[in-house]
Amino acid sequence: MEIRFPSKKILHTGFVLKKTSLLAIFVCFFCGELSARSWKVSELAIKIDKSWIPGDFHDGAATVDVFDAEKSEYRRGYINMGGEWIVEPKFMPFKRTGTLDINGDFHDGMALVLLNTDKQKDAWSYIDLSGKMLSDTFGGALPFQNGYAVVINNEKHGHINKKGEYFDNKTIIRHNPKSNGYKIFRTKKYRSRCGYINPVIHDTIPPRYLNCGKFHNGLAKVNDDKGWHFINSAGRKIVMERKGFNIDHFENGFAVITDLKSKKMGLVDKWGRTVLPIEFEYVGDVSDNMIVLTKKNGIYKYMEITGGR
Repeated sequence: MEIRFPSKKILHTGFVLKKTSLLAIFVCFFCGELSARSWKVSELAIKIDKSWIPGDFHDGAATVDVFDAEKSEYRRGYINMGGEWIVEPKFMPFKRTGTLDINGDFHDGMALVLLNTDKQKDAWSYIDLSGKMLSDTFGGALPFQNGYAVVINNEKHGHINKKGEYFDNKTIIRHNPKSNGYKIFRTKKYRSRCGYINPVIHDTIPPRYLNCGKFHNGLAKVNDDKGWHFINSAGRKIVMERKGFNIDHFENGFAVITDLKSKKMGLVDKWGRTVLPIEFEYVGDVSDNMIVLTKKNGIYKYMEITGGR
């Protein structure tokens, strides 16, 4: 397949714009930026005990690992946004990193839970937002996505729905809604630069970058001759990365920014505006309810973000 790229006079949308139009767009964007309201961050009234290790909110629920002094180990439970227990701590904490980060958060209304830590006999299951657990356990499992989950049980590999029923995986639509459908490609014709192609809508972002990250929630992190920054699906620069800092992926319009020297963390929005100052030991992903977990001076707090936009 031959990939054709738009000429320099044509923007990603395919429309030819005159200098006056470009100036008007710039002025409009700049004025909008000036008129944008500032973000307001306030502490959420959730009491976090010193023995807790809380997690980020997903689907209105958060993991909480609580130390059991009697057994000298942590147990995992889940709280709602009112700080009330959905499930009191009884599961084993876990976190697996790799191609897919798995840490027990709720996804698609279901959370993966570990019942046994014996590596030879791991027992996994799922709970819903009411705390009800599936009757079956599995030797291996992945988080729910688009109404199904991949499980392994007695060497059987299959897909289950939220009732725990196996079904034909030929009916599954494998799509990651956060990826925007764009895939990375690299070509030697353009000095081994990389770009993006979306085969579904027949769209391309020309290969002008040295390094390309995956699209996540409408933005991708790329590196060109001027440094690292984020682009949208139109190939337009959204946020330039600051020298000496690292900006992580964007979640619900916000990204964690880390000072590479002090390792302190903060939060920025998709315009690069500071939402939380870079002074925290930990800053989590912002949930769809605009809640973010922070840690400062060893104390965890949930913060609510309002305003801005």
